[in-house]
Amino acid sequence: MCSRVLPVFLIVLFIAGAEVHAQGISGTVTDDSGVALSGASVVVKGTTMGTVTDTRGVFAVNYTGAYPVTLAISFIGFRTQEVELDAAVSNLRIQLEEEIAFGGEVVI
Repeated sequence: MCSRVLPVFLIVLFIAGAEVHAQGISGTVTDDSGVALSGASVVVKGTTMGTVTDTRGVFAVNYTGAYPVTLAISFIGFRTQEVELDAAVSNLRIQLEEEIAFGGEVVI
């Protein structure tokens, strides 16, 4: 019985260890004054992986592919920002700049 338990235990230990090392990308998106942006889009460029920030501006993308990667962060009324990452990162802080657009006259 002991000879069967040891291989199973080692397989479970290996899988658990692999899960611990599988890291993604997480962080917070704010405006230029530090206010959290809820609903900002965070996408790994060139993939279909992405998410939106929660009410605290927090996001997490379970990206396990090859690095470097570029994140594209966008929110209505703010300039889209791209951030290149060489490795998995947690607690990434991204501040978006407000986009100032001067339009013409509005006719209703």
